[in-house]
Amino acid sequence: MRTTGTILLFLLMVYTQWGYPLQSIIQRMQIKEAAREAWIASLPDKLFERISLADIGAHGKLEDGGRECWYRGHLYDIIRQRREGDTTWCFCLDDTREERLIRQSDAATKTNLDHHSLTPSFCDLVCEMPCWRILPPRVNARVYFFCSDKSLPVCFDEILIPPPRA
Repeated sequence: MRTTGTILLFLLMVYTQWGYPLQSIIQRMQIKEAAREAWIASLPDKLFERISLADIGAHGKLEDGGRECWYRGHLYDIIRQRREGDTTWCFCLDDTREERLIRQSDAATKTNLDHHSLTPSFCDLVCEMPCWRILPPRVNARVYFFCSDKSLPVCFDEILIPPPRA
């Protein structure tokens, strides 16, 4: 019971500190995505690749609930579909960045599976500790405390702290 209360108190503290900023970031991303989708949907048909649904079925496959398709080894986002006569046309937007990302992640996964066994070895568990250096302050303590120059002994010159108000 005590650990549950501690966890709930910790979650409450985390939410009060980070909940609103994270929520606003997520909502801002959702608004940007919706605006982008509305902008793309308002573009005329001549700016998109026109592929029939039968060709996609013969030479590719639909993914993501019909929102994306692989056609002849290339990835497209399906923006809209129109039916003209007995043919359904998909107006598609080329998605080379996502295609490149998918191919790179597939290659990395294949490389990792080829070179590593499923049981971890001793080499997989070794962690290297970073080498830490402690640098002395840039200003001389005697000059800082006994002279009229009251600059801060910091490593970055662009950090400025205003004096306290009296």
